[in-house]
Amino acid sequence: MHPASPRAAVASPRVGGSGGSSKAAWWAAAGHLITAMFGAGKPFFRCILGLPYALASLGWVAGTLTLAFITASSCYSAFLLADLHILKDGRRMRTLRGLAREVLGPWGGRTILAFQFTEMLAAALVYTIAGGAALMGLVHGCYGAKGAECASFSYPTWPWAVTFGGAMIVLAQVPDFRSLTGISLIGAVAPVVYAATALASLIAGGPVEGADRTMIRKPTAFGTAMNICQGIGAMAFCYGGQTVQNEVSYSLRSPPSVIQSVRRALTVAFAIITVFYFGVAVAGFAYQGNQVAGNILLAIPYQVPAIIAQVCVLLQVGAAYNVYCMALYHALEEAIVTRGLLPRGVLSRPWLLRLAVRGAFVAFFTFLAAAIPFFNQISGLNGGLTMIPLCFVSPILMTQVYYGAHMPTWRRALDWALIGVFTGLAVVATFGSVYQIAMNADEYQLFA
Repeated sequence: MHPASPRAAVASPRVGGSGGSSKAAWWAAAGHLITAMFGAGKPFFRCILGLPYALASLGWVAGTLTLAFITASSCYSAFLLADLHILKDGRRMRTLRGLAREVLGPWGGRTILAFQFTEMLAAALVYTIAGGAALMGLVHGCYGAKGAECASFSYPTWPWAVTFGGAMIVLAQVPDFRSLTGISLIGAVAPVVYAATALASLIAGGPVEGADRTMIRKPTAFGTAMNICQGIGAMAFCYGGQTVQNEVSYSLRSPPSVIQSVRRALTVAFAIITVFYFGVAVAGFAYQGNQVAGNILLAIPYQVPAIIAQVCVLLQVGAAYNVYCMALYHALEEAIVTRGLLPRGVLSRPWLLRLAVRGAFVAFFTFLAAAIPFFNQISGLNGGLTMIPLCFVSPILMTQVYYGAHMPTWRRALDWALIGVFTGLAVVATFGSVYQIAMNADEYQLFA
C-alpha cells in the first residue's frame, strides 16, 4: 500500500458550491445506484430492454448461467468497493480515482481517471441520443409495436437530441448528489415501471406460436460467435454503478455507520435489479423465442402501456444523465477553480460557476450527440475497453492490493481468477463490438 497523501484525503470541502455535505440517507443512495445501473439508455447497450435478445444469443443454459455469474460478480465487486470507502486510517474516499491513487499509487489514479472520465463522457453522449430518440418516438408515435414500423421512416433525431440537451442544462444546475435525490428517485422508479409494463405485456400477449426457443444462430459460425460475444457484453454492460459509487457513498451521513448504509443501499439496489433483469430476460425469450427484438418494448402491442413505458424511458434517461455526470461536473469545477481558468466574479459565485461550466459541458456534448447520432451503436467498444475493467476488475484488484496479505489463500485465488475472467470478457466484448461496428459502418450518417 502506498503512503497517505493529502491529495487523496478527500474529506476536504468541494469548491464552486458543488456541495461536500454528507447528510443523505441510505435509501437516497439506493435510488442513485438503481438509476445508475438500471435503465434503457444505459451506455453502450439498451441494458434491460436488450437482455432478452442477449439471453437468446447464448441460449437458455449458457445465457442464464452467464447472467447469474455477471450479476453475482458485480454485486461482489460493489460490496468490496463499499468496504474500501473508509480506509484503515479513517479517511473516507470521495472518488474512485482518489481511492485508486491511494491504493495503487499515481499510475493507478491516472488509469482509473482515464477509464472513469471516458465512460462518463460516452454516457453523456449516449444518454443524449437515447433521450432524443425517446422524445422523437413520443412525438411521431414510434413506441411499442409501432416502433418497428417507424424504422422505415427517416425521422431526424438531432432536433430532439438538442431539445433533450436543453432540459439537461437546467437539471445540471442541481448542486450535488444530495440535492439530486428527488430526481434520482424518479429515475429509479421509472425503469421499474417500464420493465413491469414490458413483463405484463409479454404475459398478456402470450407465447408466440411456432417460435424457436433455441439460441440465435447466424448464417455463419463466425457470425454466431460474434453474436455470442455481443450478448455477453450486453449483460456485463448492464452493471456500472461502481463508476459513481464512491461519490454516492460520500454523500451518506454518519452516524449510522457509512459502510452499513452503503451495504444496505447496495442490497436493495441489487435485489430490485436482479428481479427485473432476470424477469424481463427470461420472459422475453420464453414468450418470443429467438424472434425477440433487440428492444423488448417493441413487443408492447397496446397503445397506453406503450406510451407510459416510453415516457418512463425518457424520465429515466434524464435522471441517469445527471447521476452519471455529477462526479464529472465536480471534477471540472474543482480543476477550473484550482487553476483560476474563469474570471474571479464567476469563480466566487457557485451558481454562476455551475451555469458556466455545466452549461458549456452539456451544450458541447449535445452538439456531438446531434452530429453523430449513431454513437450509441459504436459505444460498445468503449464499454469493453473501460466499463468492465472499471466496474468489475478494479474493485477486486484494489481489495487484493490493500487487504490481500491478510486474506486466506482461497480468497486470493478466487479474486485473481475473477480478475482474469473479466479481463478476458473485456477482450471478448470489445471484439464483438468491433465486429458490429464493421457490419453497420455503411449505415452511419452525420446529423441523421
